[in-house]
Amino acid sequence: MGCGGSKPANAFKVEEANARKLIMNKQYSQAEKIYRDILQARRQKFGQAVDHPDMLETMASLADVLERQKKTKEAAEIRAALRDRLVRQIPAKRNTAPRKAATPKAKKPAAKRR
Repeated sequence: MGCGGSKPANAFKVEEANARKLIMNKQYSQAEKIYRDILQARRQKFGQAVDHPDMLETMASLADVLERQKKTKEAAEIRAALRDRLVRQIPAKRNTAPRKAATPKAKKPAAKRR
């Protein structure tokens, strides 16, 4: 069940569905292998620097399956890398301080005319 670099995107989705079925059957090590293969193929397709949503999703799935196998250190490293990539995608705002609401000015009473 390997993923070659030349597979179309929907082939990755089929492989991911297979991995999810394996997870439901508690066959975590087989699911881990599939996610690693998908991740490697996507890195070849998109490159290391690209933060493609499909690549991020595969990383998250791999971290989940690693946690189920008590491989918490590697899962934490992958989640930290995900956090870094997601933070880079958040656009920087110039002024993030909340604005104060304008307070209405009291009207002066009208002067009496003589």
